[in-house]
Amino acid sequence: MDSELYRNREAALECMANAERLHEDAKLLLVKNRFPSAAALSVIGLEEVGKGLILALIPMGLSNKTSDLLNYHNFKEYYSMICVVCAGLITELLTELQTEYEATITDEEWVIEFIENLFRDESYKRILVTTELSLEKIRKAIDDAIDDIYFDDFSGNKGWNKNKIKQASLYVDIAKDGSIRTPLSMTKDECEECVNEFGFSLKVLSRLMRVMHSEKKWAEIADAIKRRE
Repeated sequence: MDSELYRNREAALECMANAERLHEDAKLLLVKNRFPSAAALSVIGLEEVGKGLILALIPMGLSNKTSDLLNYHNFKEYYSMICVVCAGLITELLTELQTEYEATITDEEWVIEFIENLFRDESYKRILVTTELSLEKIRKAIDDAIDDIYFDDFSGNKGWNKNKIKQASLYVDIAKDGSIRTPLSMTKDECEECVNEFGFSLKVLSRLMRVMHSEKKWAEIADAIKRRE
């Protein structure tokens, strides 16, 4: 395994392990009725999932420019969102094939299908697999894409993106109408949605994480992806 693939895999595994810890903490906070804190921790965890996915897939052909965006919250949110949607679709498709043909789909086969379909996704390619855009333009494109997603009410939570939810869950602020907004303004349902979305993301990506734990399997998948390019 080459040094970049090994280093990024190790870092990605640490990110995912940290995300799982954050999810357990968020669930404990939810049980204790600490709803805003549970929501904020879930958003931070989703960002960590996004960072782990970015690190894992850079050696697979993702533009190296993305490493300069690892601390950009909207980028991690957008990236994890696309990956989770793609993982869900691949899981659904392969489950149907498995049922119809009574075939067993291995974790390795799932991961290869996931990465190849992800790299073909237009939303992914337009912003994330590009060498022509400057970092400033990539940031602008991501911000616009995030706004479009929440304008279409992809998620609940008042059409807010995750970073806005995190800010509202942590800080006191004065709203545009002059009212004072505190973290306690977040409802139980809004906070539970964040925790549940976080848990779903970890679940739908569990096959990827299982394969990443094997250095040999991860190296073989990287080779397989490169041979198919």
